[in-house]
Amino acid sequence: MSEEHCLASEAISMIKGRYSIEILTAIYRGNQHYNSLLREIPGINSRILALRLREFEDKGLLTRTVLRATAPYSIRYELREKALALVPIIQALSDYAKKA
Repeated sequence: MSEEHCLASEAISMIKGRYSIEILTAIYRGNQHYNSLLREIPGINSRILALRLREFEDKGLLTRTVLRATAPYSIRYELREKALALVPIIQALSDYAKKA
């Protein structure tokens, strides 16, 4: 149980943090651009969004793609396999919260 507990803690640490689940869910739903994420997630500010997106990229959860090399440029975020594996877990947590 100890090893399983450590692995579970590691998985949870991937999605902890304010607005983390909301950001991942919004990207999963197709909101892949910075400004659309700002509009979709109530209460989030640009500083927190940028911080979380950077954290997710560092953890290997997101791919960041610059669509144009010249200004104005557009950046698209996509979930990587690691993040896609978290989607059913996030859904299960949401279902649990509805029942609780």
